[in-house]
Amino acid sequence: MTTRVSAQPEAPANRDPVYVGSTQRSEVYAHFKSGAIVRAPRSRARSYPNLRGGAPPTRAFYAELARQCRGGLCIDVGTGSAEGAELLGARADRVFALERDREALAFAREYTRRAEIVDHDARYPLPVKGASHAMLADVLGHVKDPSVVLTHVRDALAEDGRALIAEPHAAPGQRLTPPLRRAFSTRELERLLARSGFRVESWVMQQGTFVSCFASPLRTAAADALVRGVRALSIGDPEAALGAFARATDSEDRLTAREARLGRARAAVALGRGNDAVMALDAAVAIDPDCSEAYASLAEIALLMGEADNALSLAMRAAELDSTSPLAARVAAHAAGRLGHPEAPAAWRTALSLSPDHVDVAGEAARVFAERGDYANGIVVFERLRAYGDPLGAPFHTTLGWLLLLDGRTADARLEAQMALQLAPHDDAASELWTALQGDPRATH
Repeated sequence: MTTRVSAQPEAPANRDPVYVGSTQRSEVYAHFKSGAIVRAPRSRARSYPNLRGGAPPTRAFYAELARQCRGGLCIDVGTGSAEGAELLGARADRVFALERDREALAFAREYTRRAEIVDHDARYPLPVKGASHAMLADVLGHVKDPSVVLTHVRDALAEDGRALIAEPHAAPGQRLTPPLRRAFSTRELERLLARSGFRVESWVMQQGTFVSCFASPLRTAAADALVRGVRALSIGDPEAALGAFARATDSEDRLTAREARLGRARAAVALGRGNDAVMALDAAVAIDPDCSEAYASLAEIALLMGEADNALSLAMRAAELDSTSPLAARVAAHAAGRLGHPEAPAAWRTALSLSPDHVDVAGEAARVFAERGDYANGIVVFERLRAYGDPLGAPFHTTLGWLLLLDGRTADARLEAQMALQLAPHDDAASELWTALQGDPRATH
């Protein structure tokens, strides 16, 4: 079922700021009638009312949720500028708008008085319970573990609460700009919701820029066990995860039962129990013959066992079922590379487009560029990885340093070598780069 996104229910109060440009073309400053001036970057992080920028507008989804609100408490997770929270506040009795970015918080507090703007990171339990509705628009693709955010939202919703989720629609060859880490196919979003204790009620949008749906918490013992298993696996406790997933496999809900078996396979792999993992994945396929994740996981196991041909075949089968599966793309690229397949470079580019924040993928893609003498593109890959703000070890700085040196950017290479040695003073690879820089004639210029 697809629900048509309706027009906005009510125009917001006239609190729009006047935008004034700065010396940086990528940003402007919002001047409010109160006298407050807030920086409003034109970045992919968030959109601002009546300001064209790098982030796609999500106002229509807020309008759809507002249309269905009849009082109650509504949570807006990652409210950004609060343009959407303003719409929700016209219909809900109370709106909790959560945001962690300081500049966005300052903008939101000036822009709306219809919502309570709360400084909170949704990676931690939400400071509210019993909500009738929740909104997550262009949020899950920005976090490393979206299931953590969803389970916190699940805990904050009332028994009959529901959430509207809207995320960028994945496509092969997409180019995701930091801080966006991933986009979703309908299948992958449904899978994410299932393993986070939700079920899809109806699809709002399945074609176009976004994929969006209404979802409600699944309040069963099996769903609770599945959520516990996902959490245990995310914190590195595969034994506890295995037990929780085992309790979830008896679920009468097909998606919960499938995800429990996929979870058991991941936990078994972490414990080095390959045969148990394969059995769990076969059981997942028996429940859902079109489960791309099961084939991608089987491909990953085959690759670990040195069966590159089998791994490539299984990964291609997974990609046929979901062409935007990040795991399938990564395994296919690794397998093609080991086999010396002529399409290996293209496979790495696809893997990079679907997993731009994945360190190993970035490293391999940069290596492919470097082998062709295209050091500049290799540098771009690493700089984009750095833009996500994740901790990066000495190997990252060492590899980037070599790329910069080979591209003639000696001063930049020196900085990367220094950072690598600060992180790992006795690392041989970092020391080798430093020695090369000392002997390179360009290092003195």
